Amino acid sequence: MEDRPESAITQIYYFHNIHSFLEYTNHMDIQNIRAFLAVSETGSFSRAAEALHLTQPAISKRIQSMEQHLDISLFDRIGKSVQLTEAGQALIPGYQRILDELEESEHIISNL
Repeated sequence: MEDRPESAITQIYYFHNIHSFLEYTNHMDIQNIRAFLAVSETGSFSRAAEALHLTQPAISKRIQSMEQHLDISLFDRIGKSVQLTEAGQALIPGYQRILDELEESEHIISNL
């Protein structure tokens, strides 16, 4: 199968989404990432709030903020349960690496 060049519209859309993502991650609060990962791990805004010692509305606000800045839904809300969208699933490895690096840095600093 030969590679076909992407259309200009596809390239512009892709660039816009990547640019939005990079712009947002430069300003993103690490707590939003923690909230996102907690919801993805627990499958629930309420359980994530409990795990992070926050209120459910605080978790919802953090996820909403991420979704607005990234211009994409991260979770499908079905009744009281939530499931990651494809975009949400794609973000997990990178966000987990960010938290892992942060924790490792904090550990190094605490051992000085």
